[in-house]
Amino acid sequence: MWWNSFSSTIGRMFAGYKEMELPDHVNAMMDALDVAIVDETLGGDSADKERALAAYRRRTEEVRAAIAPERRLIFDVTEGWAPRKLGVRL
Repeated sequence: MWWNSFSSTIGRMFAGYKEMELPDHVNAMMDALDVAIVDETLGGDSADKERALAAYRRRTEEVRAAIAPERRLIFDVTEGWAPRKLGVRL
């Protein structure tokens, strides 16, 4: 599910933004995001499904290891958008 969403949105943008006529400030922002997301997080190729999925899973585990269970909220898109009771006071 994550790969389908990523590859049809963010991944698609990274694959083609350099050929687009974008304002200089947008190009600069995309270049910075390209380095942070594609190079540093995904290992340099936003179209490599297996590498991207491995990076996604690795990051998910890093977050789970760093954040106590009672402090994290994991959203599963298959649950829909309707609010649900979490048993946590805000």
